[in-house]
Amino acid sequence: MERSTLEILHRQGQSARPIARERGRHASAICRELDRLPASPPYQADQNKNAYEEHRKVSSLQAIDQIRCLGSFTGGKA
Repeated sequence: MERSTLEILHRQGQSARPIARERGRHASAICRELDRLPASPPYQADQNKNAYEEHRKVSSLQAIDQIRCLGSFTGGKA
């Protein structure tokens, strides 16, 4: 819902700061969301939601790998 609203406001020509103020969010959060897919302007809510979810999967897998690596380094006491 919020990504769709962001898309509509951005297409209406609003910049990140006014959108952030209106939505009660920090301007940097709005900027990050608008910049999530820089190769495909204008902002598209569905594409950015998918990109966010992919990024979270990769981050989670990297965290699991780091824990495993630390466990093997400490003899399994991580």
